[in-house]
Amino acid sequence: MLRSSISPIVPPIAVARFSTLNTDGTPVPCELTLAKMRGVLATSAPSGANKAKFEDLRRRGIERCKANDDKRANDLLAEALGMVGR
Repeated sequence: MLRSSISPIVPPIAVARFSTLNTDGTPVPCELTLAKMRGVLATSAPSGANKAKFEDLRRRGIERCKANDDKRANDLLAEALGMVGR
């Protein structure tokens, strides 16, 4: 008997174009990701429609970074940077 499986449709999300993992698979320190974010924001900004979502992701990323949760902080910051279009 054949079984079919239906995979859920996952909407694509924007992600930054840099790695948030080291070569050994451990997360890059979130402070480095924050430094990259500051550099990108010096030359560009999120569009008006995305600004509130961007600020929320950025705020949550900084909060996770302060809690030493590098992986989650990097994920949030990368998603925020993807909204800037870089």
